[in-house]
Amino acid sequence: MGSCQELETHDAGLPSAVEKGTPAVTPAVAPGAPAGGQDAVIQATEPEVESALKNEKDDEHTNASFSHFIAPATRKTKSQENIVGAGITLPLMNIVFGNLIGDFSNAAGMNSATMSKVSAGAINKNALYIVYLFIGKFVLVYISMFSFRFVGTRLSAAIRLDYLRTLFKQSISELDKLPAGSAAQTITGGANTLQIGITDKLGTLLQFSAMILSAFIVAFKHSWQLTLVTSSVLLGIIVLFGFVIPVWLKSQKAVDYANGKATSIASEAIGAVRMIVACGAEERVAKKHGYWVGEARKRGLRQSPLLGAQLGPTFLCVFADYALTFWYGVKLYNDGHIDSVGTILIVLMSVLISVMSLGSVIAPLNAATKSAAAAADFFAIIDKPTLWRDGLSDPDFLTPDDIKFENVTFAYPTRPHVKVLDDFNAVFEKSKLTAIVGPSGSGKSTIVGLIERWYNLTPEVGAKESEKSENVQLGGAIKMANHTLDDINLKYWRSQIGLVQQEPFIFNDSIFANVAYGLVGTEWEDAEESIKRDRVKEACEESFADEYITRLPLGYDTQVGESGMKLSGGQRQRLAIARAIVKRPQILIFDEATSSIDVRGERIVQAALDRVAKDRTTITIAHRISTIKKADKIIVVAKGKVVEQGSHEELVKDEDGVYHNLVHAQQIIMGSTKEWGIEEDSTASLEATEVSEKIAVETKVDTYVRKDVFRSFGVLLFENRRHLPWLFLTILGSLGGGAAVPVTAFLMANVISVFSDYRPDDAQGMSSASQTWALAFVYLAIGVGVSYFVMGWCANSLSVHVANTYRQQYFEGVVHKPIKFFDQEDNSTGTLVARLSSDPTQLQELMGTNMGFVYIAISSLTACVILSLAIGWKLALVSLVAALPLTFTDGFYRVRYEIQFETLNADVFAESSKFASEAFGAVRTVASLTLEDKICQRYEDLLDHHLYQSRMKSRYSTLVFALSDKLATLGNPSRQRGGVEIQFKDVQYTYPTRDLPIFESLNLTIKKGQFAALVGPSGCGKSTIISLLEQFYQVQGGTILIDGQDVTELNVKEYRKIMSLVAQEATLFQGTIKENIRLGVDDATDEEVFKACREAEIHDFIESLPDGYGTDIGSKGVALSGGQKQRISIARALVRNPQVLLLDEATSSLDSKSEKLIQAAFEKAGKGRTMVVVAHRLATIQNADVIFVLGGGAGGARVLEKGSHAELLGKKGVYYQMCQSQALDR
Repeated sequence: MGSCQELETHDAGLPSAVEKGTPAVTPAVAPGAPAGGQDAVIQATEPEVESALKNEKDDEHTNASFSHFIAPATRKTKSQENIVGAGITLPLMNIVFGNLIGDFSNAAGMNSATMSKVSAGAINKNALYIVYLFIGKFVLVYISMFSFRFVGTRLSAAIRLDYLRTLFKQSISELDKLPAGSAAQTITGGANTLQIGITDKLGTLLQFSAMILSAFIVAFKHSWQLTLVTSSVLLGIIVLFGFVIPVWLKSQKAVDYANGKATSIASEAIGAVRMIVACGAEERVAKKHGYWVGEARKRGLRQSPLLGAQLGPTFLCVFADYALTFWYGVKLYNDGHIDSVGTILIVLMSVLISVMSLGSVIAPLNAATKSAAAAADFFAIIDKPTLWRDGLSDPDFLTPDDIKFENVTFAYPTRPHVKVLDDFNAVFEKSKLTAIVGPSGSGKSTIVGLIERWYNLTPEVGAKESEKSENVQLGGAIKMANHTLDDINLKYWRSQIGLVQQEPFIFNDSIFANVAYGLVGTEWEDAEESIKRDRVKEACEESFADEYITRLPLGYDTQVGESGMKLSGGQRQRLAIARAIVKRPQILIFDEATSSIDVRGERIVQAALDRVAKDRTTITIAHRISTIKKADKIIVVAKGKVVEQGSHEELVKDEDGVYHNLVHAQQIIMGSTKEWGIEEDSTASLEATEVSEKIAVETKVDTYVRKDVFRSFGVLLFENRRHLPWLFLTILGSLGGGAAVPVTAFLMANVISVFSDYRPDDAQGMSSASQTWALAFVYLAIGVGVSYFVMGWCANSLSVHVANTYRQQYFEGVVHKPIKFFDQEDNSTGTLVARLSSDPTQLQELMGTNMGFVYIAISSLTACVILSLAIGWKLALVSLVAALPLTFTDGFYRVRYEIQFETLNADVFAESSKFASEAFGAVRTVASLTLEDKICQRYEDLLDHHLYQSRMKSRYSTLVFALSDKLATLGNPSRQRGGVEIQFKDVQYTYPTRDLPIFESLNLTIKKGQFAALVGPSGCGKSTIISLLEQFYQVQGGTILIDGQDVTELNVKEYRKIMSLVAQEATLFQGTIKENIRLGVDDATDEEVFKACREAEIHDFIESLPDGYGTDIGSKGVALSGGQKQRISIARALVRNPQVLLLDEATSSLDSKSEKLIQAAFEKAGKGRTMVVVAHRLATIQNADVIFVLGGGAGGARVLEKGSHAELLGKKGVYYQMCQSQALDR
C-alpha cells in the first residue's frame, strides 16, 4: 500500500456526478489562471474522449463482427440440429391447416352426410398430424434449449480459459499496456454478455431463422408469385438492419470502452482502498468513476433511437405485409393463379410466420450484437501472437555460467523515449554473490526484469515514436555460456531462477500452497504431497518463516487472505524467500528482499540468504549496505551505467567514491561498544521478543442480502421514480404493441370470412372487401410501428439510466465501506469488481426491451381474453380452461428458471473470476515462478467444478445492490498549528478475522509536535497503530485521544484531512504524475506541488521527462521504479500540509542518498507537526524525540522500552541489540 490515488489517464476528463444525467464537461482553465482546483487536475473535452475511443476502436483486433459471436458459439455443440428441427415444425403446421381448410372448401358443395363424413375424416387425420408435430417440437425444443444452456456455460468457461492462457503467454511489456482492471472486466462482464448471447439468444435466433427459411420453402412450393410479392417487404427490413446494426456495433464498442475505463478505476481504487480512505479521496475517485459511468450512460442513450429504429420500422413492415399479402392473394385467386383457399392460407400463414418471426429475431439479434462486441475483446487477446518460449533446455543447457551484460541499452516500451540503461556492461559471476546498489531510478530493478526476460532488447513491431523526442535505440546482448538469453527455453530459464521482489505477492491460498508454487517446473512439481511438505518446511526453516507458521492454529494450512493481507509485511517477505529457495535454483535474485523485515528478522534471514547463496549465482539489489557487505562484488549503478565496482573493503576505501558516501549515509551512531561493556559477538545470542502471530479461521459473513424478487423490483422502481416518465412511455408503447395481436385476430377473422361471404365468380365484391380490410391492416401497421418505436427508445433509455445509476451507487457504497468489510473473504477485490461489472449489466437486461416485451405479452394476453369472451364466450371458456392454466404454469416456471439460471450463472463464475483477477494482479510473480500452466490448470479445475454444480443445483435470488454506509457526522478535529497530542489509553484490539489480540492494554503518549518512532519485530502491531490512527479499524477497548478528544467522536472525513500517510508499499494509479500528487487536495497549486516534489527529491526527475508532470505513469505506476513511486507517494503526503505525518516504512524503497535527503526533509517538514514513523532501518530514526520499542507475547504487544536514541543505547536492552545488528562500522 502506498499513498493516495488518481484513477484516470490524461484523456480521462473531469469526472462529474451521474445521478442527474449526462455529465457536463468543465471548460479548461484560462491561461494565467491559478493551477489549483479540481479543474486543473484533469482537463477533458468531448473531442479528447472521442479521440480515445477512436484509438481504441481502430485497433484491428477489436473490430466486432458476427464472426466473433458465431466462432465460440459453434465450437463444441451439436445442439443446432435440434433447434433447427424445432423451428421447422410450425411451417409444417401451416400445411396441415391449409389442407384442413382445403378439405372443408372441397366438401362445401357436397350433401350434409357426405360433408360430415369427409370433414370428420379430415379433422381426425390433421389432428393426428398436429399431435405428432407437437410431440416433435416439444422434444426438440427441450433437448436444444437444455443443450444450449449447458453448452453455453461450457463455452463461456472455455473462452475464459483460452483468454487466460493467451494472456499469460504475452510478454510483460504487452501486459503493461493493458489498463488496470481491463482483463478482469473482460473475463467477467464480457464473458457474461457473451454467455447470455449463446446460451439463450443464439438458440432463439437459430430456431426462428430455421422457421423463417422453412416457411419460405413451404410458401414458394405452393405459390411462388404470391410469395415473391409478399416477401418484398423483407427487403426493406434487410436494408434497415444493414444500416442500423453496424452503427449499433460501433456505439456498443464505445459503451464497452467507457465501462472498461470505469472498471479500471474501480479495480485500482478497491485494490488500494486503505490509501484512498487515508487520503480522504473517496469522493474524488467516485467522481472519476462517475465520469466514465456518465460517458457509458451518454453513449448508451445514443443507442435508444437506434433501438427504436430497429423495432418500429420492423414491426410496421411486419403488419403492413398482412395488408399486401391478403390484397394480392385475393387478386391471384380471382385471376385463377391460385386454385383454392387452402393454398392462399398456406402461403399467407407461412409468409406471416416469416415476418412475425423477424420480430422474435430482434431481441436475440440485439444480444448477438452485444455478444459480438464482447467476443471481440476476447479475440483481441486470443488472436495475438504469443511470446517465443522454445529454445535450449535440459540436457542441452545444464551448466550455468557467468551472466554477461554487453553494451545493453534499454527503454521501457511504455516510455520508449526514456533511456533506463545506457551502454550497460556488467558480469555476474558464476557461483558468486554480486550486489547492485545505486540511487532510485538508476536501473537496478530493470536489470532483474531483463534477466527474467520480462522485457527483451528487440524493438517492438509498430512501436510509436514520441511526439516530443526520439525513441531510444535498444541494443546490446545478455549472455550466458556463449548463448543469448533468447536462445534458452523461457520456462526452463525461469525455473532456474529464484526471485524475491521488493513487494512480494502472496496468493490467496494456504501457506503451504504459496511456498509449494516455487516447486513448479522442477523435479518435485508432481511429487507426493508428503515430499512437497518436507521441502516446504525445510525452506521455511531456512527463511525463518517456520517460527511463526508453527504458532498458527492451522500451521502450514493457514489461509493468508487476499495478497497475503493476513500476514505482516515481514511475514510475507519471509514466505516469499521460502518460495524462492524451495526449488534450490541455480540463480538467486533478491530485489530488496529484506526491506520489510524487522532488525532481528533481517539479521537472521540475511544469514539464511548467505547460506543458500553458496555455490549459486546470486544477485542482490539492496539499499541497506549492511546486507551486502559480504558480497564478492558490488556494482554501483547511476543513470543506467556502472560507475564503480569491487568488494566492500575496496570500495569503502575511496572516500570520494559513491559507495563510500552511501555507507556513510547509513552509519548508526553507536559510540564505543567497550563503553557499554558488551562484547560485539553478544548479538549472536539475541532473541527478540516473540510475538504471537496467529490467524484464526474466518467466520462466514453474509455480504449479499437476498430479497424477494417482486419486493426488489418494487424497490428498484421506487428508487428510480425520477425516471418514471421513461417507464410510463415504455408501458404506453407496450400497450400499443400488445393491442396489435387481438386487433390482428379480429381483422384476420374478417379476412377469412371474405371467402365465404362472396361467391368465386363475384371477383369485384371480393376485391372491394379485400381492399377495405387491407387498408385496415395498413392503419394497424402504422400504429404498431409507432408503438414499438416508442417502446424501444424509452425502454433502452430507462435501462441505461437505472443500470448506470446503480453502477455508480454500488461503487460509492463500496469505497465508503469500513475497512473491516474488505477483510472478509467474500469481499476481495476480484469479487467486488466482478459484481460491479456484471450486476449492472444484468440489471440493464432486466429493465430494457426484455421488460418491454413482457409488458407487451401481458397486455396482449389480457386483450385477447377480453376479445374472445366478448365474441364467443362458450368457445373462449373451453380454450381458456384447457390452455390458459397450462400456459400460466409454463410461463411461471420459465421465469423462475430464468432467474435461477442467471443467479446460478453468477455463482458459477464468481470464485473463478476472483481467482483470475488475483492472477492478473500478480503477473510478474506468475511469470517468475513459471506458474502460467499451473494457474490455468487451477482455473480450469475451478470452472469444471462450478460447471458440475450448475448441473446439480439452482437457487432463488435476484439482483441486489444493498451496499450503503453512513459516515460519522459528529465533531471536527482541531486544525491548529503545531501538531497534535496522541494518546493510547489501555487500547485493546483484535483483527476481525483473527482470534488472538494484537493489543490487550497498550499505553503510549506522543506529545504535540514530537517525532515518534515505532520499532520492533514483524507482527508486533506497529502498522496496526497506524491503521488505528487512520480509523481503518475501531478499538474494542480503551481509547485513542487526539488533543484530548476521543477519535470516535470526531468527523472521520475531517479527521483524516489533518493526516498524511505514506505506506510501506507505494501505491500509484493510472494517470499523470500531477494527478497522483493532487489526489485528495484538489486546491493545491502547481507551486505547492513543485515544492512537495522538491522536498521528496523527485522534482528534477519529473522535469527531465518529456511530458514532465503530465507524464502518464501507466497502470499502478508501472513505468516508474520502486523508489520513484515511493518518492511521488511522499510528495503526495507533503502537499496535503498535514498536522500529523504517518510514515510506515516510507523510505524503505529508497537508496541511501535519497533516504538521507528525504529524512532531512521529513524532519524539517515535521517541525510544527506530530510525526509517527514505523521503521526497520534504525539509521532513519536516530533523531527521533521518542522511540517506542514494541514486543510482547501471547497476551498482545506492549511497549518494552521508550526513550531517545541515546537513552535507549544506555539501557543496553532490546533497542541496543537491534542497533548492533545493523551497525556498519564493524
